[in-house]
Amino acid sequence: MFLDIKLLKNDQIMLEESNLPYEITNDIIHFKLENFDHYLDRAHKIFKRESSEFCFTIDLENEKCTYQLKEIGGDFDIIVDDSFWEEFENTLEIHYVIETEDEKSKIIIKFNN
Repeated sequence: MFLDIKLLKNDQIMLEESNLPYEITNDIIHFKLENFDHYLDRAHKIFKRESSEFCFTIDLENEKCTYQLKEIGGDFDIIVDDSFWEEFENTLEIHYVIETEDEKSKIIIKFNN
């Protein structure tokens, strides 16, 4: 199973990758991109990006965002100004604006099953 992904800031493509392998465990989609682990929880509309140093989690269902610094064990809540999660056919779009960035972020994932 493979996916294509685009990461955009203010509708400008910042990163685009094709044919990334992914796996599904307990309804959580996992893939690696730029040496980071990424997780999608479709049931709860949660996107997570994680490394050994940090974990960025955005919960679009509850409009909550947390940035965790693992080394110091500190969590920082970030205000979500706007967000939505949209799915159609084999495509998932995640849109959000968080307080620490004045840009609109968009993640577009196409599943190639």
